[in-house]
Amino acid sequence: MTMRQKRFADAYLQGEDPVTAFEKAGYRERNPRAATKRLLSAPAVQAYLEEHRTRSASREVADASEVLCYLTQVLRGDHGGDRERLRAAELLGKRHGLFHEENDEATAAVIIVDDLHG
Repeated sequence: MTMRQKRFADAYLQGEDPVTAFEKAGYRERNPRAATKRLLSAPAVQAYLEEHRTRSASREVADASEVLCYLTQVLRGDHGGDRERLRAAELLGKRHGLFHEENDEATAAVIIVDDLHG
């Protein structure tokens, strides 16, 4: 990928329309629309754009660790009020399985003994 192609792709990723990105990259052509179409279909430019879109998308979505850290901050009083702290405690408790009741009698198997002879 050339430096001009990279400058074009970076401007395009920042939201510029293709013709403006083309001009900002330093290109000069009589028919910039056709040139941008060719540039956008170039394999190196397509790969660069896809790589940056994928990386950008992964940064925009919180992972499980980030969510758990945020809920912990809320629980400890860093964000929100009492209602939010209670909800954060509930969600963290569910996540860690703290509210799972273990009742051995309810889950024990019933054994029937037929010892009546009569």
